[in-house]
Amino acid sequence: MKESFAQYYLKFRQKAPLLNEYQSNPSLFRIALEDALNAKTSEAWRALWFINHILSPSVEEALLNVYPQLVKRLEENDASLQRELLKLIQNISLTEEWESYLFDQAQKTWEKIGTKPSTRIQALYCMLSIATKHPSLKNEIALYQEDYYLNDLSPGIKKQAQECLRKLT
Repeated sequence: MKESFAQYYLKFRQKAPLLNEYQSNPSLFRIALEDALNAKTSEAWRALWFINHILSPSVEEALLNVYPQLVKRLEENDASLQRELLKLIQNISLTEEWESYLFDQAQKTWEKIGTKPSTRIQALYCMLSIATKHPSLKNEIALYQEDYYLNDLSPGIKKQAQECLRKLT
């Protein structure tokens, strides 16, 4: 039977032991990447969470080779998967074409009011990150300062969002 990252996750269940296992077993990254790309969402988000914690230049290089597959998973309707993908993708250098796609996906996620606040704030961070490279996008993001987009957020995340949006002006 093929190993899955979910098996490692269930074995260790804590970040420090899992990271220690990676130090002695670097192939754990490939196993996690396989799950991130192909596993059902309940397992894929854990693999993405792990990859976020081991991000390095060599990991980023490997991720660039599968970037289209990773980004396409943003279209899935699982908030945990989207959150971990958005966190990860923000730390990867992208081509302008993929930045445009990512901005659109982040925008869709932000606009889904019922989505978990932790996922929506990652979408906002992602849009803001792209807007620093393409300032004309700041005008689009500024429209999201309305109460309609902020009222559903938890108090802490609402404060973070307001601070980010305030910096646009």
